[in-house]
Amino acid sequence: MLAHQPDYVNSIKSTAQMKLKDLTESASKLNSVYFHPDTWTSARVSTGSLLQVVDSVMKGESQSGVAIVRPPGHHAEANAACGFCIFNNVAIAAKYAVSIHHLKRFVRLRFLFTTLLLLSVRRT
Repeated sequence: MLAHQPDYVNSIKSTAQMKLKDLTESASKLNSVYFHPDTWTSARVSTGSLLQVVDSVMKGESQSGVAIVRPPGHHAEANAACGFCIFNNVAIAAKYAVSIHHLKRFVRLRFLFTTLLLLSVRRT
């Protein structure tokens, strides 16, 4: 993946074959992460949904876009899930926009693009 090490991606992929006990044990080593047999599928759908939004905006099919997805993705690190996030969808979308759509200008703080803005909303 664009923002994750191959070993990490493979470790998440392997969760689809794990028993619940092993999933629980694996997740307990991480910060606020829970694994389920469908974690691999959910994380891919979440990331893919955001990339579809990027494509739509960058191709001019939409003026703007919003991806309301779970798991959200903004806390995940290159080699570790964190804060309910499996893949860092924000980092993936930024690298995707740069590498696939040749976007050149973005601000690293909150990944503000010329045509894409991340708004992270949390209920407290």
